[in-house]
Formats: sequence, structure tokens, C-alpha cells
Amino acid sequence: MSKRKIKKEEVVDVETTGPPINPALADIQKINTPKKSEPKIETAPKVEIPIKSSDEPTTRQSINLVVNPNLIFQFEQILNKFKGKTEAYFSYPSKVQLFETGCIYLEKNFKEKGMYFDAPNKFVLFVSRKGKRPQSEERDVRKGSGKAMFLNLTPDTITIYYNLIYSFLKDKNDIGNEYYSASYFFFDFVNLLENNFEALCQYERDFPRD
Repeated sequence: MSKRKIKKEEVVDVETTGPPINPALADIQKINTPKKSEPKIETAPKVEIPIKSSDEPTTRQSINLVVNPNLIFQFEQILNKFKGKTEAYFSYPSKVQLFETGCIYLEKNFKEKGMYFDAPNKFVLFVSRKGKRPQSEERDVRKGSGKAMFLNLTPDTITIYYNLIYSFLKDKNDIGNEYYSASYFFFDFVNLLENNFEALCQYERDFPRD
């Protein structure tokens, strides 16, 4: 994972991103409904292109996760423990780098378990919709009782993060859960990193950041 110069920064509020529509829950629950077969169209075979380091600047997006302050503190503790374990002090100056590495590691982890899927656009719109979510007794991450955490991320990282949300809920057969948003999932994200901490550290040793 190479460092790249920042060309342009786009501020995105993940709680309100997306067109001003509110997809019906019934539509979300039909994402996996089998569709009628259609005529097969011949297409060129998909070719996997390896990602290479480049000096070309890349666009980053500053997203805002509104979460419980205690959750931010827990994430910072994981970062400090991670840097001490891997001795990668200079590669992880802030929470951003751990968030990016955490997303890539969990993508790999989910794929190995056969539970990683690309989030359909309709699902992304659903978890990004405007308006308050139902109150949850499980965690306190709603606006008004939470703290804003801005992360300057690559578009690829944001895509992986939404894919993780979708894959996590799909594995639980709970895709239409009305509680979930990017902020709400951060609780699960932190716990997944905590529970797989040793494997996360080994991933850094095997594939160190530049």
C-alpha cells in the first residue's frame, strides 16, 4: 500500500450521502430474490489487473462517522497497541491508516470465509438515506449523543467499507436492518479488528504499508 499525494479533497457526510430518496424496505429485502433468466450475452473475459504503486495523486474523500466517544477511544487503543506490536510507527500516524488497513484485512478475511459480496447500489442508498434511524438499545451511536470522527479516505476504502456492511448483514440474513448506517457499523468494525487483532498484525507484517 503506497502513499499517494492528495490532489483534491471532497467532503462527504456518509449519514446523508445519496439522492433524496428513501428506498422501501421491501425493495432492499428483495435484493437476493432470483430473477428470470435472460439471454446470455457473450462478453470479454474479466482480467484481474494487479494494483501497482504510483506517484499519481489520488482523490480522497473526508467522511464523517458519528459514533460514541468511547468507541473512538477504543479504536485509538487498538491503533496504539497495533503500532507497538508491529513496530510500524511511521506507517500509522493516525486512525486513517489503521482504518484503511483494517478494511483491506477484513475484505481478505471475509473472502476466505466465502462471505464477501459487493454491495448493490440500492443497499448503499438504503444505509446512506437521510433521516433518523430507529432507537437501538444495543449501542449508542446516533447524532446528538455521539461524536464526529472525520477520516480522509480513498474511494476504494469507502467502497470496501460499504461492502463489509453488506457482507456482514448478508451473513446474518439481516440485510433490511433499519438500524444500520456507516456510523452504526463502526461498532462492529472495531470489534472485528479487536477479535482478530493477532491476524491483523500478521497481515501488516506480510504486507507492510510503505
